[in-house]
Amino acid sequence: MGQKYDFHKMKIEFFIKSTEELKKEVQEALTFSALLVRCLGEILKESEKEQFKNTFSEYESLNHLIGNFLFKLMDGSYNLPQFINFLEKADTHYEQYKYKNGIAFGLTNYYELFNEYQETLFKHPNLLPFKEEFIEKLEAIPCFNY
Repeated sequence: MGQKYDFHKMKIEFFIKSTEELKKEVQEALTFSALLVRCLGEILKESEKEQFKNTFSEYESLNHLIGNFLFKLMDGSYNLPQFINFLEKADTHYEQYKYKNGIAFGLTNYYELFNEYQETLFKHPNLLPFKEEFIEKLEAIPCFNY
């Protein structure tokens, strides 16, 4: 993938979205994550039967690669549903700003994480459909590909 993404502009783009648009973005991100996590679980179950050293030479093992990715994924997205809930109940502009900023930051980190890991994680044949869907999603967001 030869394109570069401007994650600062991505954060701004998320920040200016309406609450409903942000809810949709968060729901899509969390749904995609859940599907990917299930797929990763299946791959880990199969990893005892197959050898992945050649595919993931950058990491000690597939377990290490997936564990590293999942830790960063959970660290960056665990509070998105809570921020959406708080945003919907926000009474002041300051509260709205604070929670929209948190959501924009979380979503941007989410896409940045996938971008960071796509060249290694998406090497696995079972993950290739996720790579295509993810890249299509990134390219559909305005101002992000350069």
